[in-house]
Amino acid sequence: MLLLCPLTAAPEGVPLRVALLSGCGHFRRRLADLGVVPGARMTLVRRGSPVLLALGDARFGLGRGMAERIFVDLDEGEV
Repeated sequence: MLLLCPLTAAPEGVPLRVALLSGCGHFRRRLADLGVVPGARMTLVRRGSPVLLALGDARFGLGRGMAERIFVDLDEGEV
């Protein structure tokens, strides 16, 4: 069972749920614009720089610094 961990430490290809965003209001707003909000379901496609994410039908990359401030756990609804 995966406990809360930064996105950069999560396993690839496993359904994840955003649990916590660690950062200021600007950072949170930027992620919210992408759909990365607490409770959102996503999959880590590839670790590295950039980190590649799948969120619904969208695929996008985030810098490692941003990804380290996104904390996730297993999406129990999908496991």
